[in-house]
Amino acid sequence: MQAGFALVETGFTRAKNVAHTMMMNLMVFCIGALGYWLVGFALQYGGINYTYPAINGLDAWAFSPVSMGDWAGLLEQPVLIGGSGVMGMSGFMLAGLGANFGVLTFFLFQMVFMDTAATIPTGSMAERLKFSGFVIMSLWISMFIYPIIGGWIWGGGWLANLGRSLGLGNGAVDFSGSGVVHMVGGSLALAGAIIIVPRIGRFNNDGSANPIPGHNIPMGVFGTIILFFGWFGFNAGSSLGFTGLFRDLAVLAAVNTLLAGAAGGASAMAYMWLFGPPKNQTPASP
Repeated sequence: MQAGFALVETGFTRAKNVAHTMMMNLMVFCIGALGYWLVGFALQYGGINYTYPAINGLDAWAFSPVSMGDWAGLLEQPVLIGGSGVMGMSGFMLAGLGANFGVLTFFLFQMVFMDTAATIPTGSMAERLKFSGFVIMSLWISMFIYPIIGGWIWGGGWLANLGRSLGLGNGAVDFSGSGVVHMVGGSLALAGAIIIVPRIGRFNNDGSANPIPGHNIPMGVFGTIILFFGWFGFNAGSSLGFTGLFRDLAVLAAVNTLLAGAAGGASAMAYMWLFGPPKNQTPASP
């Protein structure tokens, strides 16, 4: 999926920023993976309150963020507020109980979700932020922002426990990251776009906008196709198994991913046909 993001963002930027955009996407992955390994995974799942019977090694990895029980002598207590988990405090650098097959497998899969959340803001700030800024942003997201918020829902934190604490149904439920991944990434992208000024040449003195077309549309389309394919593993894989109920969830997620992507692409094309900018607009200089 990172290759898809890189191709999409690079294809829709100007030629002078191609190398910067491509390297930015590569480093988001590399630096984010290290940050998530060092701190992020522990903050997100170091107080986990769920079992995953489909993954050997996680079927008994069910220490609670509220009451550690038999694990109390083995693990550090998570941070609690009002009896609910805020962040985990065990498993830094995958040490201790993190060194088993199930946890390592889970780490690899969850790292992709973290990387997606960290990559979304790069598109909104492409061509407008220094490389060092992207490096700092990637490290901060992978180590603190995404893991802490993700732990509130997927790590058995206070949002997941709203049903127990306040009687609000089943608490916060997120199957494949619509809130944990996309809300976090989208919020960061929006904040960055608001804070950072528009690209030079984007607007005229009278406030009218100039189009800034990408330098390689086929590259962007190819990246979109790669991303489309990657979402099947991203969403269907969130069932964390392919037997029994897990199988049904995986297939349903795959079908919904296909239909949602197809409908989104067709809707975007129809909108641009009907309401897109006129073709005779003069683009900004590359």
